[in-house]
Amino acid sequence: MICFHNSYNLGDQSPELDYSSDNYTNWKELEEDILAREKPLVMLPLYMYDHGGITISTTPFSCNWDSGQIGFVFIRQKEIDELGCYRKDNQSFSDYKEELKKSLVSEVNLYDMYLQGDVYNFYIQNKEGDVIDSCAGFYGTDWKNNGLSDYLDEEDLDKL
Repeated sequence: MICFHNSYNLGDQSPELDYSSDNYTNWKELEEDILAREKPLVMLPLYMYDHGGITISTTPFSCNWDSGQIGFVFIRQKEIDELGCYRKDNQSFSDYKEELKKSLVSEVNLYDMYLQGDVYNFYIQNKEGDVIDSCAGFYGTDWKNNGLSDYLDEEDLDKL
C-alpha cells in the first residue's frame, strides 16, 4: 500500500517503496509511476473516509466532504513468489488476476479492521485473579469465523 495523507501515516512504510507525495501533482501520475517501477499484476485505488474515526476501502465512499483517494494497493510477482502462490494449471490469467484482486480487497478489509480498532483478545483468570491463558489478534466481531471459537470447548459453544 502506498498512501499519502497529511494527518495519518498509512500503508507500507518499507524503504523499498520510496514514494513521496511531493513528486506527484495528481493520482494519475502516481499510478503511472507505480505501474512503471513496480510492475504490479493487480493494482487498486485506496480511499479513506475520515469522520470521528477512519475507514478505508478499495471503492469510493459516498461522502465527498470527508472522503477521497489516499493511494493505491498492489501486488507484484515478487510477493506472490515469496508467498509460494501459483496459478492453477487450467486457470486463465484473467481468473488468476481476479483472485489476486479479491486477495487485495481482503487485505484492505483486514487493515481497515485494524485501523478501526476492530481487533479483540481474551484472557482467562483463575479464582485468585492470575491470568492463566490469553490470546489476541482476532479481527472482526464474528467470533465464529475470526478464530476465537477455536478456543472454546463444545459445551461453551452450546451455551452461546
